[in-house]
Amino acid sequence: MMPMSEPVQVPSRREEACPGCGALLPVENGPTHPYMRSSPACWARYGEVLAREFGDPAYFALHQLVRAGAGNEQARLALLQKHERLVRAQIAELEASLDVIRGKVAAYERHVRDGTAAGVWTPTPVD
Repeated sequence: MMPMSEPVQVPSRREEACPGCGALLPVENGPTHPYMRSSPACWARYGEVLAREFGDPAYFALHQLVRAGAGNEQARLALLQKHERLVRAQIAELEASLDVIRGKVAAYERHVRDGTAAGVWTPTPVD
């Protein structure tokens, strides 16, 4: 049986609601927009999203719809739903990879514990 590690204590973070959109985000110090109401944390997240929108064609299409104004809400929703499906698929792939890695870690932990790790996963010459 593998030894259990101690749980990691994560310090609690204070959160505040953004005065503009109401999102609950960690309290941060930083800049805000000069006339758009936002918390520093929300303004920082907005900058991250905007950078992503301009760097990824799938996001940029949504950005263009938002800038076009009202009347295209169904198209916006369809893009958001498509993006959600893509992200969920990426997460599933990552979780599958993590399962494989967990298996390798467990196997190697057993080898290290049992003193049989020498030579494990060492490439051998092909004749």
